[in-house]
Amino acid sequence: MANYPTIALWDSKYVRLNDHAAEIYKQLEQAKILFHSPSFAAQHISEIWTDIEKWWNSHSVRAARENYCNHYAYQAKHPALTVTSAIADSIYLIRFFALKG
Repeated sequence: MANYPTIALWDSKYVRLNDHAAEIYKQLEQAKILFHSPSFAAQHISEIWTDIEKWWNSHSVRAARENYCNHYAYQAKHPALTVTSAIADSIYLIRFFALKG
């Protein structure tokens, strides 16, 4: 969602996808964002290492990332407030459990 170059590893034997999700994940695989093998992911990283931006900004990668994000990424209207809220919740839980402990 934040548009940082990303390589993902995913073991498909643990999750079944519906047909629509399978299409989106297939697009991620074709764009070489999603891998099922750490060695293939590492090989791809070695191939793009000298110009990651060229790969990340290519049409196929942009299209796959945007399609995935449009379907599955949480799009906060105010990202800073979302992060602040998550930190505040974490601090509350730490204090709560410290007092209980």
